[in-house]
Amino acid sequence: MAKKIKRPNSSLPKPTNDLLFGTNNKDEINPIILLINSELVIQDINLSGARKLFHKNRQDLIGLSFIELLKEQKINYRPLLNIFNSNYHEIKTLKLVISQKTYFVTITAVPVQHPAYFAITMTAINETYKELKTYINEIINNLPGAVYWKDKDGHYMGCNKFVAKMAGYDSPEQMIGKTDYDLCWNAFADEWRLLDQKVIEDDSTIVREEKAQLSNGQIITELTFKTPLKNEHGEIIGIIGTSLDITERKEMEAALHQSQIALKAANLAKTEFIANMSHDIRTPLTGVVGMSKLLEDKVQDSSQKQYAQWLGESGAQLLNMLNVILDTVSADNVNETDLHEEPFDLNQVILDILQLERPSTLTKGINLKTHVDKSIPPCLISDHTKIHRILLNLLGNAIKFTQTGQIEIDVKLVKKRKTHVLLHFSVSDTGIGIPYDLQNKVFDKFFRVTPSYKGVYTGHGLGLHIAQSYAHLLGGKIKLTSEPGSGTIFYFDLSLKIADNVHDGVPSKANERLDKMKILMPSVKSVHASEITRNLPRLLLVEDNHIALLTLENIASQAGWLFRSAINGETALILAKTESFDLIITDLGLPGMSGIDFTKQLRTFENGLHKKPTPIIGLTAHAEFKIKIECLQSGMNATFTKPMNPETLEKIKLTYLSSINTASIKPEPTVKDTSKKLGTDLPDSEEELFKLEDFPLLDTYGALFNMGNNEVLLNNVLKCMTEQEIPNDSAELENAYRSNDWETIEKLAHRMKGGLLYCGTTKLVYACQYLERYRKAGHIKLLEPLYHQLCMVIEETKDEISKWLKQR
Repeated sequence: MAKKIKRPNSSLPKPTNDLLFGTNNKDEINPIILLINSELVIQDINLSGARKLFHKNRQDLIGLSFIELLKEQKINYRPLLNIFNSNYHEIKTLKLVISQKTYFVTITAVPVQHPAYFAITMTAINETYKELKTYINEIINNLPGAVYWKDKDGHYMGCNKFVAKMAGYDSPEQMIGKTDYDLCWNAFADEWRLLDQKVIEDDSTIVREEKAQLSNGQIITELTFKTPLKNEHGEIIGIIGTSLDITERKEMEAALHQSQIALKAANLAKTEFIANMSHDIRTPLTGVVGMSKLLEDKVQDSSQKQYAQWLGESGAQLLNMLNVILDTVSADNVNETDLHEEPFDLNQVILDILQLERPSTLTKGINLKTHVDKSIPPCLISDHTKIHRILLNLLGNAIKFTQTGQIEIDVKLVKKRKTHVLLHFSVSDTGIGIPYDLQNKVFDKFFRVTPSYKGVYTGHGLGLHIAQSYAHLLGGKIKLTSEPGSGTIFYFDLSLKIADNVHDGVPSKANERLDKMKILMPSVKSVHASEITRNLPRLLLVEDNHIALLTLENIASQAGWLFRSAINGETALILAKTESFDLIITDLGLPGMSGIDFTKQLRTFENGLHKKPTPIIGLTAHAEFKIKIECLQSGMNATFTKPMNPETLEKIKLTYLSSINTASIKPEPTVKDTSKKLGTDLPDSEEELFKLEDFPLLDTYGALFNMGNNEVLLNNVLKCMTEQEIPNDSAELENAYRSNDWETIEKLAHRMKGGLLYCGTTKLVYACQYLERYRKAGHIKLLEPLYHQLCMVIEETKDEISKWLKQR
């Protein structure tokens, strides 16, 4: 607390000079020291103070009023009066204006020996500022980078030693007054001058990397900050800049970039080597698998037949392992450029997965359930191929490790915004579960919960790794919860775009594939060319490998196809232009003209003549997903991974040539004016829509043919139909009918038909098809009776299946 000062009595004796100054050399003291009484009359003053404050001799000032003297000098004395009028000892820093000069002084009231007097000490702190300036200069000079300031005309007002050394000078003072044009970095002066002017004009700070030249000719890279330099009134008087030499950092970044390029090139070379090696391995291996199948069919000796079967199975296992490894190599090298976003229907993706895996679940007696949130928009935008692969791998993994119980695919809407939705995907099972200590390893490449030598579960430990790689690429991360012995749940979240136009959102290629999906005709049998040659499909096979071509020719021959063969793209193009084919199967890696180039040229030829495009299927020994997009863009309808087998060929035939297939088992129909028909996949007249008596309710022969004569599988499929599929579908149809929602009824009929194709329920297939295609063609008059016909056939089919199951 400040010490209180008592007012002195003016009648008391004046203290001696020695009391005030203590020595006789008071005139050499720098501070201004005054001895005053209570009336503020000067009793004494040192010589330095007399000259500095009043420009007079000391003797002339003694006895004068201190305040009056301040008035004469036009000095603002009011700050001093505040101290004199105070009852306390105070120390203040004040600003005094003397002769238009500004001084900062500290004012101290000090009691002297005699209480009637006190001294005023006024110490100019200009000397303190000098010390502060020295400190600041030392700090600036020892900074690791360049510090400098210029006036508005570009003249250096000051800098640190770092800048002077860069310019080749010994001290910063040598830089003052110079411009960048006068210094060793004058080659950059124009650019820097423009930058300085922008800082001043915009009153802004600029940060950038720039080049500079040193006095020794070396070019360096600097990270520079420039900001306006302002005076005490806030007026811009120039710029202040700091620069840090980042040359070494930039060189390290460049070296790192080169290393990354080299690493990327090495990875690319590795990937290409593996892909090419796989092609060279799989092409002859395809021949081994194909020829072993032919050998198994032709030999009569049972042991030789067994050897051929083992050879084929071993080759197929080796092919499968090679395919999975190649998929992993490809998945590890994908990045954002490998994303192919397009509109898609999530429900269709789920349906495709179910159609692939339902036979496996039926065989094991596992209940496969799905739930897709109905509030999810019907059309989304993303790389649906990778979403399909993620879910397929997770589902396949669940089926592998589940022996009883159920598996469920669940998709929930977490959040919906104007342009995006956040979806939560999960695949849960009631399988064996995963031990706690292994749960953090299941996504590692080649990791298996059960080692391969135990032979309990098949696989290579790559499915989950691939799924996680794709999830990361799409912006998600697969996680899991698992209870050993109870089951596992794999789940992940994805943010997907919403298609702007729902009607235009479904990809055109997807629509084409849906339109080309045909029903499986009852009791399909192989027909030889000698029987109904003109109705058999004509096939063009394009393959440069002799064994692979021979295998394809034998498969086509056994299926009852007519075919022509070509060993290169050039010959194939001539045949395709001069002859008529119903289907073309081509290898991609042909010598000379590739399969993709062949497709492009044929599509150009067909477009020029306005010809209906011939379906083209691509065969490749490479990982399919890497080239699928390129093949589809060239005009191919689909791609398959080698080897081709009879089952795959039959699927292709059913998808693209069902009308030809029908002709091969029925008399050739009378040619009619197709323009008067009701529409695609519909009979010629309305009356025929209701003539389904000729179609069997249950064709078990056709169903067994479709299922590879697996009677157990057929039994499980039909049981599942009566207990789950038909009741669920009937309930959904009824709800849609009550709501007069014919669009949903059409979709349900289409969905039902997709699952019924392989079950031999031919009459129900046609009932679904006629309702679906009738509405798709734009008709409405007969929708009601077609719906009731479908409901009736559903009940008839259910009863027929129940009878057949009871007989088993």
